[in-house]
Order: sequence, then structure tokens, then C-alpha cells
Amino acid sequence: MPSFIQKNSDGIRKHCRQSINQTTLQNANNEAYLALESVEKSNMEDLKNAPVVRADETVVKIKGNFNFIHTVADEKTTHLWASNYRGSSAHTEEVSPLMGFKNTAMHDRLPLYNQFDEASHLYCNAHLMRDLQSLCEQDYPWAIRLLRAYRQLYRMSKACAIDGRFKVKINNWFDNIISEALKNEPVPKLNVNNGKPSKTESRLLLEFFQKHRAEVL
Repeated sequence: MPSFIQKNSDGIRKHCRQSINQTTLQNANNEAYLALESVEKSNMEDLKNAPVVRADETVVKIKGNFNFIHTVADEKTTHLWASNYRGSSAHTEEVSPLMGFKNTAMHDRLPLYNQFDEASHLYCNAHLMRDLQSLCEQDYPWAIRLLRAYRQLYRMSKACAIDGRFKVKINNWFDNIISEALKNEPVPKLNVNNGKPSKTESRLLLEFFQKHRAEVL
């Protein structure tokens, strides 16, 4: 008998002072699972056709083992599923709305999302600002400037539309910050274990900003 059925049975007995057959709980769980199957398929289809979806993943313990809860959502619908994997193996036709998705996906910097090459990509500013905050706490001047600018641009975008000429200025200003910061980064040293350049946390973020300026801004 699954442990959650046992716990629910024990909880009912404790709080209601009545016992309930565990098979009854198991049957109720099975009926709910089957009844929701069509809802889940409908939700996945809605998300596949949504203009913009948000995707994320987080670690969770299931039966004492580390797993991952994956999420794909838009303004109306949230679809979640559990997997042993964090990477691309977690995304299959049966469970992931991102398979075959052709519109805009917003997500963090996890490389797995880049496999969905039919989609357009945006990077979540909340995640990027958290990355910048980590570097601000280490007193990186460029990160402090960029984090302040993110907040200012957010306020501006909420207050009014940003016109084309100002967008050009923003792009140029952004490029200057990134290029100047990269000049001050130490030269990557080769990792003796794998022979690849060992880059600092700040250089990795700077190179990401440089490569994905359009998706970031």
C-alpha cells in the first residue's frame, strides 16, 4: 500500500475518530487520476498553443529521494510533473507541453531549454536579477549598475512604452557595460581535470549577457 494512502488513513482515524478502509482511499485516488486525465491533456494542448509560457524546475523529495518538479504555465493554466531528471530526459511527448512548442518560452539560464529550437526564447529577469544580486554582494561594480538599471527599466516599461530611439541607447549602454566588465575579468585558466577554461561566475554571466542581449532585454 502506498505510504500516502497509509498516512491519509491514519489521519482520518486520528481527527475523525473513525477508521476507513485503505482500499477505499486507493480507489478514490485511482478514480480521481482517471477523471483528471482528460483535463491534463486539455491543459497541455492549451499550453502548446499559448503565445507565451513560463518554464521552471525545482528539486523535491519523493519517497525520500531527490526528484524534480517541472512547471510550464501561462496566465490561465499551470501544468506540473515529477521526474527523476532535471535535464532534457524529463521532457517527453507524454508529459511536456514544450515538445513541439513554437511560440515564446520564458525561463532561466538552464541549458536544457535551448533544445526547444522551434520556440522563441526570453530569459526571466527575476532569475537574472537574483544572479546579479549575488555578484552585487561580492562588490562587482558592473553588477550593481546593471541591477539598478533593470529595476529602472522595469518601472519605465510599466509606466509607458519605450520608443525605438531609447531602445538603441539602452542597447549601446548595455553593450558598453558588458564589454568593459569583460576587460577587467581575469583570463580563464585551463582546468587540469578536463582541459577546459575555468571561468569565474561573473565571466559566465557576462558572456551570457553578451550572447543573449536581445532575449535578455
